Amino acid sequence: MSTMRGRLIEVCIPFCFLLLGSRAVAAPPPPLTTIQDELFRADGTKYSGFVDIEWNSFEASNGSQIAKQTMRLRLFNGLLRVQLTPTTTATPAAFYKVTYLSDGKTLFTETWNVPPSAGVLRVRDVRVSQPGAVVGGGGQAGGLENITIANVQGLQAALDERPRSGGALVPGRTAMINALGELETVSGSDTDCVHVDGSADLCGGPSTASLGAQFRDGETPAGAVNGTNTVFALSYVPNPASSLLLYRNGLLQKPGTDFTLSSQTVTFVPGATPQTGDILVAVYRMSGSPAAYSLVLCSNAGLATSETAAGSLGSCTIPANVLQPGDRLEVKYHYTHEGVSTGFAHDLLWGGAVVRSETLAPGETGVAGTYGFGAGTTTMYWSGQSWGVTSALSASAGSIAATLSAPITIDFQARMLSATAETVTLRSFTVVRHPKP
Repeated sequence: MSTMRGRLIEVCIPFCFLLLGSRAVAAPPPPLTTIQDELFRADGTKYSGFVDIEWNSFEASNGSQIAKQTMRLRLFNGLLRVQLTPTTTATPAAFYKVTYLSDGKTLFTETWNVPPSAGVLRVRDVRVSQPGAVVGGGGQAGGLENITIANVQGLQAALDERPRSGGALVPGRTAMINALGELETVSGSDTDCVHVDGSADLCGGPSTASLGAQFRDGETPAGAVNGTNTVFALSYVPNPASSLLLYRNGLLQKPGTDFTLSSQTVTFVPGATPQTGDILVAVYRMSGSPAAYSLVLCSNAGLATSETAAGSLGSCTIPANVLQPGDRLEVKYHYTHEGVSTGFAHDLLWGGAVVRSETLAPGETGVAGTYGFGAGTTTMYWSGQSWGVTSALSASAGSIAATLSAPITIDFQARMLSATAETVTLRSFTVVRHPKP
């Protein structure tokens, strides 16, 4: 009897373990959500490298037990595809810590919270705002793990290499690095230029080469607008003083009647004192330093005409105080004649005075010229030459009175010699300024 019982036990034990093992193998697999996306770097190139996905132990929604583990994916050409057990329905609460690595460095870490989904999700659908952490599992209630700077290899050294924010840093302004290696904001007006040493002043001011006269547009004079203060300061001295246009609430103020100007100080008369809430805007011109390099002042194509009266086909106006004594101007032009039956003429004018006048035969199809102007204190000395397709080279020279402190217009005029449908066209003209050394 005992022998029979012993044999039954010998048979039952392995059979029972087989049944238990069958039940374990038959446990349902966890549900999976597919995450697929294409990743790029900030410069538009596709991301290549590794992605480490780490999680703590948790229980899936169907009772499957998910063990703590780390998975590494290798990404080529930015393509990412992975299937993960949902964590939004996990017990206890769980997340995935996702770390991006490239070129042997940890680029950044983020947290994924994966919901159940029959469709394919993108990274943006699972990324959460919390910093990367491994959460939940191990019977814990769930919560974010704090990652310190020291936990990220090389982060402290990388931060030490970057300039720190200084006490004078203002967002939205031009920044400089001070002597302590800290970032600070450059001091100056919105229209000032910044130099490599972090200093700032008027563009074209004492420390910057410029094209002669400079302009201030939309400046707000300094001073309290409170109904009693009458004295306001401009950033620079208007030159000439008559160039100052001062507006109060959009209305142009009249010098001598509404205000007086002394150097860069504006004083309103008692009856025109700005009241609280008034808006003051100043526009004016001031002298700058002459530019020490050649500069194209004008370059363009002109118009065409069939008229017998001389008319402007193109012009170049040089602002006041741009030219200085000792400067030179180089003027070039090119006309074409569309026709062969009617003659034409062209003129080069300086401030309304004729410098060069030339009449061409009907068969001439094109003419060009180049003239140089040397600036004296009150006189422009000129010389040049012109030539045509069939016309011989013609040279001339002379001088003409000039006021450098006033705007100067160089005009290119032409006309037909008799009524016709033919045209003369100013194909191009260029004015180049060569400053004195």
